[in-house]
Parts: sequence; C-alpha cells; structure tokens
Amino acid sequence: MNASAHRVFSPSSALLLAMFCFFTAALAVPPSFAMAQTPVLTLKDSDRGTLVDLYPTGDPGGDGFYLYKNGKYGYSAWIPVEITQVVTLPDNEDGVILASKDGNTRFRVSGGLVEFVPGGLKGAFDETFKEHQAMITDVLFVQNELRAFWVISWKEEGMMHHRKFAVKDDNWFDCEFFYPASLQEKYGFVTDGALRNSGFLEK
Repeated sequence: MNASAHRVFSPSSALLLAMFCFFTAALAVPPSFAMAQTPVLTLKDSDRGTLVDLYPTGDPGGDGFYLYKNGKYGYSAWIPVEITQVVTLPDNEDGVILASKDGNTRFRVSGGLVEFVPGGLKGAFDETFKEHQAMITDVLFVQNELRAFWVISWKEEGMMHHRKFAVKDDNWFDCEFFYPASLQEKYGFVTDGALRNSGFLEK
C-alpha cells in the first residue's frame, strides 16, 4: 500500500506543520524493552493501588522525558517530565492518564486489540476527523508496508489537542497530548518529542 496524507492548516500552526512534515520524512522508532531497565520514577494511583514505573529514555535526545513501557500491548511512550501527576493508572494495565501539577496539561496513552475498533485504523481516523472537523489544525495519515498511524491536531475551547493512533498486527496504540493554546509555543517541541517517540516497540 502507498502512504497517504491528508492535511488542513491554519496560520497559527506553523510549528506543528514543521513537526508533522518531519513525521513524513522519518518516524523515530521507540526504544526497545532491552533499554533502561532501572526505573527512575514510580507512579501510584492511590484510589486503585496500581503502580507504574517510568524509565530513562536511553536516547541522547530524550532529555525532558521519561519512558513508559507497556508489555501488554507492546508499545512505549515518552512522557514529559513535568506531566507526571497521576490522574488514572487503570488496573487493566492498558495505559496511563497523567497531568501537570496545575492539571491544565494532560497526556494519556492506551492500547488494545484492533478487533474491537470498528474499521481499524481508517475507522478510528474517520470518527475522530468527523468529530473535530471544524476545529482541526493539522492532519497526517500514513499507511504502508512499514507503518500505519495517523495524527490529528485540533483547537477546542482554548485547548490544543494532538492525538496519535497506530496499528500493528493485532494491537492498536492511542495517545493524546493537550494543553492551553496560550502555551503552544512552550509545548510545540515537547509535543513533537512525545508523539514522534511514542508507539510500538521494536521486536
């Protein structure tokens, strides 16, 4: 299959345009489980009693991020170091939902089985695009022999949202990073690092 891309732009999305153009040129592969076995931070959900370990990224460009590894669905995510306040650590081990200290910036990541996503990659894309169509600032859809993922960004009620969804074999990966639009300049490159380095692990 050939890679395809769909894009919608606004004048305020120059930084995001550069970010997603980089996506089309190369998709960084998240670190493998073999890297960084010693956790540097352990998160706890006091309501559920669940614990999640975060690790160094093991990457020279990973300053400012922790590595979250999900063995259940075979994905990893780069978590910004300032977004480590626990909102929810589900006891089904599907992912995490974290926030900044003030609660205004959040990062969520989860995984699951493709068979439970109607239409798979394209179905999830169509649903998200339709829901946020009037607010979308940028879109990227890639599907070929090596990778299958999409990224949609939109602005809603003063918040910038960036969502990445990927499929590999029988599993799906989903993450969303959102923050006040007034902090777009601050979080532009953080968004780039978090999304570009989050996804399925190498075998």
